[in-house]
Amino acid sequence: MNSAGRLVIGISKLDGAFNNIGYWTVVSTNGGDSWQGPYRVGSLPGEISRIASSQTGFHAFIMDRSNPADFKLYRYGSSDGVSWPANGQLVNHYGASRKISPGKYSPSCSNPDRPCNCSGTNCGVIGYAAEPDTVGASSATGWVVAFPVNINGLNAINVHTEFGGGVTITHVTDLFLHGITTSAAGDWWLSYHTFADTASPNRYLPLKVGVVYRTAGSPPTYLGKVLTDTVRPNRGWFWWNAPGGHCANVLACFIAGDYMRPASTLSTLSSIPWIRNSTSLKTDMMQAFLQDPEDAEQADFLPSIEPCEVGADLRYRGVLTSDHWEQHKFTGEPVVSSLVYASKKIAEGTP
Repeated sequence: MNSAGRLVIGISKLDGAFNNIGYWTVVSTNGGDSWQGPYRVGSLPGEISRIASSQTGFHAFIMDRSNPADFKLYRYGSSDGVSWPANGQLVNHYGASRKISPGKYSPSCSNPDRPCNCSGTNCGVIGYAAEPDTVGASSATGWVVAFPVNINGLNAINVHTEFGGGVTITHVTDLFLHGITTSAAGDWWLSYHTFADTASPNRYLPLKVGVVYRTAGSPPTYLGKVLTDTVRPNRGWFWWNAPGGHCANVLACFIAGDYMRPASTLSTLSSIPWIRNSTSLKTDMMQAFLQDPEDAEQADFLPSIEPCEVGADLRYRGVLTSDHWEQHKFTGEPVVSSLVYASKKIAEGTP
C-alpha cells in the first residue's frame, strides 16, 4: 500500500492445467472493497515473486531461473501497480542456489541430531525456500530485497536496498529460509536458518536461527546473533511425502513454510518467528522479540559480509554441482506451492 491508500497485490497466475503463466497484480483504490486487474508484470513465469511499496512506487521482484548457470533477479517498477515496463532492472546475475538440503533425514531417527540411513522411502530433505523476500516500509531504505545466491557451491544471501547499497552474506555452510524487514529508522533485520554443526559437509542437524542487523548510520555497522534454541525439522516441520513441488525431484521433504519472514513495525522493534518442537512430531511456533542492539555491543555471531552493487555479476563465484543441476532441471512443474502441485496431480488423476 502506498501513502495514498492504493493497494497492490502480486499473484502468480495459473492456467487450467495449473501451469504458471506469469506474475500479475491486482489493484484497489478504495481500501479493498473492489479490485481491478490482473495486470501482467514483464514476461517471465513469475513463480514465487515478491512485491513491495516505497516512496518511489511499487516494485516487483521476479527471478529468471531458466538457466542454473545464469540465474537473474529483476526489479520492475510501477507508479500505480497497473502499468509495468516490459523489461526490468537487473539486480544480480548469479549461479543457482540450492532449493533443498544435500542431506536426507528421517522423522523416525533414534538420534535426532544426526541423519539416519535414508535408503528407503521414509527419508527426506529440508526445503530451503529459495525465493526472494522483500519489504518497503522505510523511507530511509526504500525497498529492501533478500535472495539466495550460489557462492562457492553454498547458499549465501544477498541483501539490496533502494537507498544505501547491498551486501553478500556468506558462511561456512548453507544459509536459508531467510526473511527481511526494516523499520522507519532505516535499519534492517535479516533472519535465516543454518546448520549448527558446521564441521561436516553432510550438514548435520540441528538447525540454528540467526539474525543480521544493519544499523542506519553512515557508514552502517552490522551486528549478529544466533538464537540459543535449536530447530529439528525431522521432529516438527511439515512432512511432505510426495515427489515434486517444493521437494523438487526427490521423494519427500520437510517444509517450514515458503519463507520465514520477520514481523515488521514502524518502531525500532523486530520479531523473529521460527518452528521447533517440544515433543516428538509436535510443531510449536515460537517468537523472539528483538530490540535494536546498541552499537557498542559486540556481535555474538556474524557471517562474512561484503559489499555488492546492484547489477553485479556473481556467476564467477558460483560452483554448480550435480545436485544444483538436478534440483533445477524440472522447469515444467509449477513451484508456486506444494498445494498447487498436489491439485494438479489430482486433476490429472495421478496418485
